[in-house]
Amino acid sequence: MAYKKYIKRGGKTYGPYIYHSRRVNGKVVSEYRGSSSSFDYKKYVWPTLIVVALLGLIFGFSALDKNWVSGNVVMDLGANYLEGQPLEGNLRLLLTEGELMPSEAKVIFETENTNYGYTLNELVSDEIIEGDYYISGKSLLGSGPGFGIQGQGALNPTVYFSLKIVSTSETSAIEEQIDAIIEDVNESGAISLGDVVSNFFLSLTPTGNVVLESNNEIQGEVSSQNNYVLTLSDNQTVELVSGSVRTENFDLEDEAITLSREDNNIIVTTDYSEGQTGFGKDYLGSDEKILEIHLENLNMVFEPGELKVSVVYDLEEIVSLSTTLEGKISEEQQVIQTPISEIIEEEDPIAEPIQQPTTELKGLPTGLTDLEKNILLARFGDQEIEKKKDKKEEKRITIRYELGDYWYKATYDTSLSKEELKIQMDNDQEKWLRDIVTSLSSSGSSEDWETLE
Repeated sequence: MAYKKYIKRGGKTYGPYIYHSRRVNGKVVSEYRGSSSSFDYKKYVWPTLIVVALLGLIFGFSALDKNWVSGNVVMDLGANYLEGQPLEGNLRLLLTEGELMPSEAKVIFETENTNYGYTLNELVSDEIIEGDYYISGKSLLGSGPGFGIQGQGALNPTVYFSLKIVSTSETSAIEEQIDAIIEDVNESGAISLGDVVSNFFLSLTPTGNVVLESNNEIQGEVSSQNNYVLTLSDNQTVELVSGSVRTENFDLEDEAITLSREDNNIIVTTDYSEGQTGFGKDYLGSDEKILEIHLENLNMVFEPGELKVSVVYDLEEIVSLSTTLEGKISEEQQVIQTPISEIIEEEDPIAEPIQQPTTELKGLPTGLTDLEKNILLARFGDQEIEKKKDKKEEKRITIRYELGDYWYKATYDTSLSKEELKIQMDNDQEKWLRDIVTSLSSSGSSEDWETLE
């Protein structure tokens, strides 16, 4: 049978020590097998491989997100960029419990040609807290208003106390045999019994230990991190002066400290601590606070290229990240940047029409019948249908169609694709030309189409 044994010595525990008991010739014999049991490596192979694989996946995913920059403060830029448009999205700063970011820290957005800068309190509406500035791994100095979460910390104050040293001295008795006293009495002649008894007691010297208390007091101090050690002589001991235990701010019970003796050393220890909240390395915890900045409120417009975002305080960069703004434009901008005149010119130049002799009208929609085309040809000969851009608004554009003395205006949405725009323009031309044919056939004027004056 195997069992474990622990040894306690000087307030410390050692072990476990593994023993194995077995019976030999009718007696139980214990054999020492070492300070730990044998290690089964096979038992931990698969769990270890699984942990390594998970860590690899976590690292891989984190490496894919270039906008996260970790360190002591974590920054995440979730932005939506379109060329020529204000940057949208959110910038998030993640603080750990016990960290305090100065409210006057500068948030800087910069590209090669553009720079924007704001103080943190201009961008964040969270509650401002007073405290000592602290960011892990940074050398921020000073205190004041900032953003963060107070952490829970344990203060280990110095504990003061008084000890009284007590000395003892040992004297040897001068032992005189009773019979020697009686011999002296016999030599000196007659003496009364009372004299003998009196002389007997007068000749004795006290034996054993005589305790001599001194008034020698010493002051000491101790903390949970530093013990107090006092070395005594062989004939000395100490006593704690009751009621002397205290800190700078509080009186403590005598039980707040412990006295122990090892040889001639008196060791004073304490585990006294005081809980409190604050900012700094002694207050770091696991809670987190996110400061969120809404970029669309800043109306920042950047050119394509590398964008660097940094948080700076007192000339020290606290955290930064860089990302690439790719030159993407919206569908609306694509239509605007590809003028409808180009689309029309691809079909038929309209600004300066080229007059060529022909036996039929140019640019007629394919949906017209042969009879309709002949009527138009008889009236307008080889004239060409002209298309001109009449008016352009933010999201709409107006095209003017002209044929002889007739004209027509149609308005189109700039968000249409080239194919959709061409279909709508062909449909409008077809309806307009049919109405002209109807007008010519009836020798009247159409209510829908106007004639040039």
